Amino acid sequence: MSEFFKPGSILLVGGNLQSKSHIERFIHLAGGRDAEIVIIPTCGIRLEHYDNASPIDVGGMNEIVDGSIFRGAGSKHVEVLHTRSRDEANSNKFIELLRTARGVWFSGGLAAGMSSAYLHTETVRALARVLERGGCLGGSSSGAVIMGSHFADNRNIIFEGFGFLQNTLVKTHILSKNHHHRLNRILEENRDLLGIGLDDDSCVVIKEEFLEVFKGPVIINDDRREFFFLKKGDQYDLNTRIATRMAMSSEPFKLHEADTAEFPCLYKEILERTNKTPPPAENSDGFNMYPKPLLVEDEKLGW
Repeated sequence: MSEFFKPGSILLVGGNLQSKSHIERFIHLAGGRDAEIVIIPTCGIRLEHYDNASPIDVGGMNEIVDGSIFRGAGSKHVEVLHTRSRDEANSNKFIELLRTARGVWFSGGLAAGMSSAYLHTETVRALARVLERGGCLGGSSSGAVIMGSHFADNRNIIFEGFGFLQNTLVKTHILSKNHHHRLNRILEENRDLLGIGLDDDSCVVIKEEFLEVFKGPVIINDDRREFFFLKKGDQYDLNTRIATRMAMSSEPFKLHEADTAEFPCLYKEILERTNKTPPPAENSDGFNMYPKPLLVEDEKLGW
């Protein structure tokens, strides 16, 4: 296994977050309702007068910044962390919340805002330790983009990202804004990078070497220039570069609503995902078939 894969999880959303189940899944991966959640809204473009107390409109994403969307999904402990000062980002006082956080969420806006404030600071090192102790880092739009080792601006100029996904470039709004053309051009000139493209409200979870799609579409363009168009339930092995389409079992799926009562939208999504007619025995899509998902196994939820 590559050295950069951590015990924790990374959840990426392609922007224009609409599905409450994505937030519920993030909270679950962070440890549940009692887990300490920190929101970092620094990608936002309207944060110049942010005072860490009042809700702030970050390009129409007020509910992301003040934490109400997480509290509405059941989280009991939500804090917001923001600065534009690299000196502050390097201070022990600033990263205190991250020492015990189990989940950290990056809201959208401009990835350059996150990079200029935090790259190569103690804040990023503290974020890496969240993964190392089994927590979850999540983000939508530019909050997902910054997770890669590199990101590109609208001019296709490459910048250094936080590197939680090494040799990887994440591109969001991949179809809604025709960014798949940009992604392909970037990767042609940077052939050592793996490209992950997510459309609006698409969601993937990366744990160890496995990427699993929880809402598509998702595009993978790897360093061999192999191209995969993934949908819900598909997986991609970041080590072997093999895409997998899950084969559904014909056996009844046993899941009691009481087991997931604290996450109703997630419970509904699991039922929709599992109560399906099994596919034909032979698959002509070019995917390897596995009888069950390999990622995010949990006895309670049955993943």
